[in-house]
Amino acid sequence: MVPLTADLAPPEKRGKAISITISGLMLGVLVARVLSGIIAEFSSWRNVYWMSVGLQYLILIMLWWTLPDYPAKVTDVGYLQIVRPLPAVSTGLQPDLYLAALEHGNILVQVPHLAVFTNWWTTLTFLLTDAPYKYTTLEIGLFGLVGLCGVLIAPFTGKLLDGMVGWVGQLAALSIQLCSQVIAVGAAKKNISAVVIVCFILDIGLQMGQVSNGTRIYALDANARARLNSIFIISLFLGQMTGSSAGSSLYDHHGWTASSSLSVGFLVLAFLFLVSRGPHAQKWVGWDGGARLSKVKVEAEQRDTSAQVIDLERLGEKEVSQDRQPELDSDLAKRGGAVACHEGNGGNTSVK
Repeated sequence: MVPLTADLAPPEKRGKAISITISGLMLGVLVARVLSGIIAEFSSWRNVYWMSVGLQYLILIMLWWTLPDYPAKVTDVGYLQIVRPLPAVSTGLQPDLYLAALEHGNILVQVPHLAVFTNWWTTLTFLLTDAPYKYTTLEIGLFGLVGLCGVLIAPFTGKLLDGMVGWVGQLAALSIQLCSQVIAVGAAKKNISAVVIVCFILDIGLQMGQVSNGTRIYALDANARARLNSIFIISLFLGQMTGSSAGSSLYDHHGWTASSSLSVGFLVLAFLFLVSRGPHAQKWVGWDGGARLSKVKVEAEQRDTSAQVIDLERLGEKEVSQDRQPELDSDLAKRGGAVACHEGNGGNTSVK
């Protein structure tokens, strides 16, 4: 869905369009927490999975009737030829993609970013079940409604990100998430209002990171967006598995402070990966492309560069014409002399 959105949306509105699609995906994750909490409270937990089966078939029917008939962009190669470059893409040929997967915006930034999200929502259930809260399954599920508020503002953040360089959006997302996890470490176990605040701002940071990373990745190659998306999604699931498994284990052995501190460590790692490579760098490490942070400024510089290239091409053509002018004058003089000779001989001399 996300690559298709990137294809259909104009470049200047791509961030907003992707943010709306991703917000729908995140709404599904959070609504599932609420519904599963309600179902498990009043019936068997198995009914949650039966509900999921029914919803999957309903989604299949809806997509069949609503998705546009979009033509294939790659028609001259087979499936194996399409997927064969994926390992190369993920390991070295696309630095932007690699950086966009470990945190949510760079592969090395994407994984920690998603690990923080799943670590929070997994261990939050343990926290609210234990003292001092001791909430029921229904009450714990209702905390997903708080996260929904953060997701619902995604279209507005997407519009904001359309005017930013992707790197800046990633930096802002990490900063927001880091603030949320500092609150989680220091106050989530003491006051329920801290939990509410973290649920809200954590999802905002997640949305910003995903949109920034997705926009950056899908701009790499319009004909390979589906393949790039597969690497992107693999990194998301890798981060989710890392966060939920490591966080659960730490909570089980060392408690809430250790598991939430792990998220702070993930974000610090993501920061280091991000700042090691500037917003316009062409190499794996460094700031060789400069530190321009405004997309408007970057686009203006690109237009100026294009104009300079055109001017240089025209200047080169003009210089070539000037260099050949003596040769052209000499040729014209010879042709003029030949014509005069031809006329003087009564037209018997051929002109060559």
